[in-house]
Amino acid sequence: NGNNTLPLHYNICLVSDCLHFQQHHGGLIATLGRLLDVKNGVAILCQPKRGDSQENFINLLEMVNGNTTTANVPGSTTAVAPLFDICLLEHGYDDEVERLHTDFLQKQQQGLSYYEEIRHYPNILILKKIRPYQEKNDTSRIIQCFEERSKTKIRSV
Repeated sequence: NGNNTLPLHYNICLVSDCLHFQQHHGGLIATLGRLLDVKNGVAILCQPKRGDSQENFINLLEMVNGNTTTANVPGSTTAVAPLFDICLLEHGYDDEVERLHTDFLQKQQQGLSYYEEIRHYPNILILKKIRPYQEKNDTSRIIQCFEERSKTKIRSV
């Protein structure tokens, strides 16, 4: 824009291997909600499953979206509308990735490679922002959902 300032919202955010540390899941959701443009904003996250970390992140996203049973956010007067459309691509999204995966599995069976799908196979999670981030309500909801999730035991590898 000529004045050397950064835009307030972005059309795309690329996120690589950021789901392992589960204590930061809520912060990542809030950051993506704040950064992405509501019209064209998409986050592409690429990471292995790593135990339950990916599943726990998606569960937290669904809680924040209102897709699971959670209590209302204290002080919120509006119904929960989803913040993101969520799409997980686990296998078959790229022929070359599948070929390498098959090769690594064969080498592992022969004792020639240390390869664990849960730690090494890249899954792609696509989040499309579908409404504006409401700082007070969404931040409160993320905190509430994170605390509710934290009441259950979270395993990580």
